[in-house]
Amino acid sequence: MANQNPTLKTNTNTIPPAPNNASAPKNVTGTAANATRIASTNAIKPANNTQPNTAPKPANNTQPNTIISNNKTVETNVSKSIKNILNAPKVNTVKKELGLNNINASKTPTNGTSGENIKTTDQEMIEYGTVITNNYILLVSISAAMVICIIVYFFSSSFRVSRAVDSMLRYQNFQRITSLEYKKFGNVRIGNMFIASAYNAAHSGFQMYDYTSEQIVLSVLQSGARYIEFNVFNSEFGSNAYPVVSMGYKTGEWKMMVIDTPLETIFQTITTNAFTIADGKNGVNNPEDPLFIGLNLNTNSNLSCLNLISMLILKYFRGRFLPSNYTFQNNGNIAKIKLIELIGKVVFFSSDGYQGSGLEEIINGCWDNVNNDPNHNIQRIHHSALTAPGFDANKMINYNKTGLTIVVPHKEGDFLNTNYDTILAFETGCQFVSMEFQYINNYMDSYITRFKEKSIIGKNQDLQSA
Repeated sequence: MANQNPTLKTNTNTIPPAPNNASAPKNVTGTAANATRIASTNAIKPANNTQPNTAPKPANNTQPNTIISNNKTVETNVSKSIKNILNAPKVNTVKKELGLNNINASKTPTNGTSGENIKTTDQEMIEYGTVITNNYILLVSISAAMVICIIVYFFSSSFRVSRAVDSMLRYQNFQRITSLEYKKFGNVRIGNMFIASAYNAAHSGFQMYDYTSEQIVLSVLQSGARYIEFNVFNSEFGSNAYPVVSMGYKTGEWKMMVIDTPLETIFQTITTNAFTIADGKNGVNNPEDPLFIGLNLNTNSNLSCLNLISMLILKYFRGRFLPSNYTFQNNGNIAKIKLIELIGKVVFFSSDGYQGSGLEEIINGCWDNVNNDPNHNIQRIHHSALTAPGFDANKMINYNKTGLTIVVPHKEGDFLNTNYDTILAFETGCQFVSMEFQYINNYMDSYITRFKEKSIIGKNQDLQSA
């Protein structure tokens, strides 16, 4: 029997050739054992099992399926693919779990490129945070500046004074004031009349830490006030002082207003407008009515300042004084003077402290020491005295038949504005019931209604002297 050598049959099945530049599969671990296992699996597949050819074929380039060599290893295209796989860069697909143990490791860059990217990102975040911080600071600064500007504006002289003037325009639009009919009431004594009266007539609002202005004096006059009272202080200590309108404390001469107004400026405004018919901007509607000016002296007997006050009065009101027999020096009883003698005149009342100065020849009445000097026929009281325990209304009525009473809404040291119920003051015959014209409330509304048409009105018959 002839020996038959078995023939080596070639595999007719075609194994797709690997690309010349094969890249590593993405989801294959970089171990040699896995790669060998994959190759063995591919080698033992049945002949009829073909794989889809997904790799691109080189144009006109056909590789043999098998290469046979004596006593040599059979190398197939599969083994080449295995080598390519083994030689490919190893990719670690194991996902790290974020924990305390690998936080530091996660911060460590795996290569130069990734570390550089992390540093750049941190720097960008720092710069971005700096920009946000700077913008926030800028926004806060702008907002704070706007708030400060608003506060400064609302507490500025222009706003405070303008607001006071505007509030009094409401009176003027309501009122129809004209001068008193002197032919009819000329023989009536001033003690039998009520006079529209303004306390702190130059103040813009609060009794302290606010402003004084001649504009407010003008508006008060145009609102019908014919008694206007001012608190007068020295501008400074010593002989160089000049009189200013302010508010504060007499002891120590503490002036507590933001801006003080020279008394001369106030007098200029008065003499220019109080006896001039209104023209829509300046002047008043009742220029013939007499004007009463109250000077609450806080000058502590500074003769230089007091003499300057007397000089200013002579400068601006000469020709409008009452006859000399009505000066306080001559013990004139101002309450008995008839209205016909007061047309276009200026009458000055004051507190103590003017003695020994030129004001002695000018002041028509002093409201201090009324209980110690029988020649005093003027008193000035706080409105709370009218409701104090033991107040005798009949005594007040009888006093006001021969004397004069000024009622004020504030005491020294008050800060906030106030107006009070004036009914009791009018019922007891007080002639000068003064109010804060700058402050509107229900009491002020009733007061303006009372003086809607005249600044000087008559008392009831039971309150008048014979």
